[in-house]
Amino acid sequence: MKNVSKRNKMILAMVGILAVVIIAVGVVVTQTAAGDLFGASTTLTITPANPTISIGGSVVLTANGGSSSCTWTKGAANVITFSSSQGISITVTGMLPGMNGVTVTCGASQALTMVTVVNQSPTPPPTPTRTPTPASGITPANPTIAVNGTVKLSSNDPTCMWTSSNKTSVTVSANTGVISVIATGVAVGTSTITANCTSGTKTTIVTVTK
Repeated sequence: MKNVSKRNKMILAMVGILAVVIIAVGVVVTQTAAGDLFGASTTLTITPANPTISIGGSVVLTANGGSSSCTWTKGAANVITFSSSQGISITVTGMLPGMNGVTVTCGASQALTMVTVVNQSPTPPPTPTRTPTPASGITPANPTIAVNGTVKLSSNDPTCMWTSSNKTSVTVSANTGVISVIATGVAVGTSTITANCTSGTKTTIVTVTK
């Protein structure tokens, strides 16, 4: 009888140890499962957030916290197009003015951003402006010289082309790209000296006497 009692105690002790082991293993398993379900999870976001692009312009969207298996989708509007529908990053190109939502799905996580497309024409380069030389007449005005005499005519504009209407009476020393010329009296008479310049046409009358 004593041997039976002793054996029963040993059996009860072994059962108790086994129960403790089972409970301990259950706690570890439970804690591990809870950690997988409720532990710190990676937050999924899209950068840049809510970008604005122009028609024909593009932006690279990246799924932060995602992987190459992420899937990208957009709203029904044909405002934008994708370079790809899968990956951690995609290139979005603007097609029409408007807004379109972009969603990335990475496993059980999702993130959303809004892409705005504006109808923005490129700014044309500025047109260079040229400041014309202030218009002024030929100086001296309507001079008189003798045969074989000379006079210096000036226009204050280096772009002038000079001509003499009566070369038998007056000749000019140059005909293009100069501010001043020398008019020489050849014979008695008159000649209209014209300077055609960027700043305008200027004239003077040279009279030749004996």
